[in-house]
Amino acid sequence: MRYLASALLLLSTVTAASAQERSIARAGLPRGVETRLHDLIDDPATRLIDGEANITGVHAGDVVVFKGPFTLDGRIDGELVVVDGTVHFQEGSAVSGDVTPLNGA
Repeated sequence: MRYLASALLLLSTVTAASAQERSIARAGLPRGVETRLHDLIDDPATRLIDGEANITGVHAGDVVVFKGPFTLDGRIDGELVVVDGTVHFQEGSAVSGDVTPLNGA
């Protein structure tokens, strides 16, 4: 039973990763931009968020959000990428790096 649960978890991770890959490929980005996004996603230091979320306070590092909405009520010291979702900035929030929405707003 434990092996079945592990296999299902692995399959769901692969399926989610495949969906994310398709979302980025579907955006029709220049090759260099697409490569940079894949590098961000593959970087173990990048915080990956799937689904609705928010960040309050200060987060040091890059953030990639899939299928938001995402609300920032603080500061990100790095880049923010939102794929297939929307991003909402609360008053006083900030991102020190680039903000890239793909297939969203």
